[in-house]
Amino acid sequence: MKTIFEPTELPKLKLRNRLFRAATWDGLVKPDGTLTEGIYSIYRELAEGGVGAIVTGLTDVSPYDWALVGNMRLCSDTLIPDYQRLTEIAKAHDCRILAQINMNNYFRPEKRLVKVDINDLTREDIKDIVNLFTQAALRAEKAGFDGVQIHLAYGWLLNRFINPIYNGRGDEYGGSPENRARLPIEILTAIKEAAPKLHISAKFSFYDQKDGSPEVNDGVEICGLLSENGIDSIEVLGGHGQKERDPRYEACFLDLALAVKQKVKTPVILTGGNHDLLNMERLLNETAIEYFALSRPLIREPDLPKRWLNGEKDKAKCISCSSCYQTYGKRCVFNK
Repeated sequence: MKTIFEPTELPKLKLRNRLFRAATWDGLVKPDGTLTEGIYSIYRELAEGGVGAIVTGLTDVSPYDWALVGNMRLCSDTLIPDYQRLTEIAKAHDCRILAQINMNNYFRPEKRLVKVDINDLTREDIKDIVNLFTQAALRAEKAGFDGVQIHLAYGWLLNRFINPIYNGRGDEYGGSPENRARLPIEILTAIKEAAPKLHISAKFSFYDQKDGSPEVNDGVEICGLLSENGIDSIEVLGGHGQKERDPRYEACFLDLALAVKQKVKTPVILTGGNHDLLNMERLLNETAIEYFALSRPLIREPDLPKRWLNGEKDKAKCISCSSCYQTYGKRCVFNK
């Protein structure tokens, strides 16, 4: 019988358990990308709390692009020492750490910055995007990260690129799922070649979650293409929705994760509504899902994995109210 707290191994990533901290926006990073003591404190709590791996909040790859206020950045070599200190904190507690690399908008650095729509990107622009992601991954490697997670979710640039609602291109980067997945696959391939020791994950959200819809089949096909091209793991979820904010919906994106898992041999990480250790262990033994990610439960209880490991089986105290997202540093309103 498999358990959540047995040591396990993903490609190029040895883990003390099957639990990930899903990427969480803390909003405490300075505008230039340097880290603050608040960030170090949050990551120290998580690493000490027993989670197997931490995925950072989304991390900008371009010096001209800020996805959110106070999010991380790996767009300059000068930032490497700050992030090296972050990875050392994680590793001091036998916790693995991945940088979630992301782009919101592409800006062409001409005489003035020009924001370029997906349909207007030239091949040179696309080549530059691939290079920006690759250079960020190399900085992550120099800083001591165990891997990177390519952000293909929540309406950021790469998620829009694979979505036919936004991608109306008539060339080899538009039209079929294979063409729309070409840019993410080029990024994946470039990172694999430049940093072969890094674990490369993808965070993938479906833009339509209706069971059996063409859009779900489309997303499953794109995940299959990522798998065929050597992605090491895929974190699967739907978009931000009501189910994710309602604790009654345990493992709320399970159907989407299972649909992907039927298509791929790549390890799949299930995110969304994971509050119950016993349910996760049931899924671990009854389905093909082997890894689980949590965000808000670890905001309320950073030591939740340690509590479970020590024999307490109660569900996470988090009620998924999302009030933490209205606080400075994304802290739980129920904690003093």
